[in-house]
Amino acid sequence: MVVSCCCSALWVNLGTYGPDEGWASAYPECRERNQSPVNIVDQDAKVSTEYQELTLEGFDSESSNKTSMKNTGKTVAIMLKDDYFVRGAGLPGRFKAEKVEFHWGPSNGSEGSEHSINGRRYPVEMQIYMYNSDDFDSLGAALREKRIIAAMAVFFQVPTRKDNPAVDPIIHGLKGVVHHEKETFLEPFVLKDLLPSSLGSYYRYTGKWVISVMCGLLQTLTNMRV
Repeated sequence: MVVSCCCSALWVNLGTYGPDEGWASAYPECRERNQSPVNIVDQDAKVSTEYQELTLEGFDSESSNKTSMKNTGKTVAIMLKDDYFVRGAGLPGRFKAEKVEFHWGPSNGSEGSEHSINGRRYPVEMQIYMYNSDDFDSLGAALREKRIIAAMAVFFQVPTRKDNPAVDPIIHGLKGVVHHEKETFLEPFVLKDLLPSSLGSYYRYTGKWVISVMCGLLQTLTNMRV
C-alpha cells in the first residue's frame, strides 16, 4: 500500500514540494515520520515477522459495468463499485477498496511514480485507496473523521517483449477522459491482474493518516497519456 498524507498531491502534480524541497516547512504535519510519498531505502528497512501476508477478497472477480474512470484534473481515478477487501499487513480491520489512482510521467519510460525504491522511480504507479469497513461505509466518511485509511501501491514497468492485456480496459478508458471532469464507464477488468503475482513481500510505512504498503513491480503497458 502506498500513498500519502493529506498533501501528497502537491508534490507530484505541482512539482514544488518534496522531501528535499520545502515539503516539511510548508506542511509540518506531513514531515518526518508523517511524510508520504517517500523514498524507501533497502538498507534502512527492517524485516518484520509481525505483519501477515496480504489477503484479498473479490480481487479475482470481473468488475461490474458500473465501474467508472474520471479525469480529476490532477490524475485519473477509477471508482470501484464492487466489493474488494484487504486484510493483513498490520491493517486494523477489514479494509474496503473504493478508488484507484494512477501517476505517470510525460512519456513512456519516464519517471512518473510518486514513491521510489533506493532512489529509483518507475514509469507508472497505481494506488488503491481503502478504508476500514468495520468502522465506516465510505472512504469519504473516514477522511472526514480524520481516521486511518490505507493505500496499496504497485509500480508498473514498460514491457520489453509484449504488452499486458490486463491493462487494456484501463488504456481504452483513458480515451474517454481526455478533458478535466470527463467520466466514462470501463470495460470489465480483473483487479488482481493488475497486481504482482506474489504479495508475500512488501514495504510498509505509516504516514499522517495513511498506512502505506508497497507491493512490488508489475510489468505492463504504460502508454498512459491524458
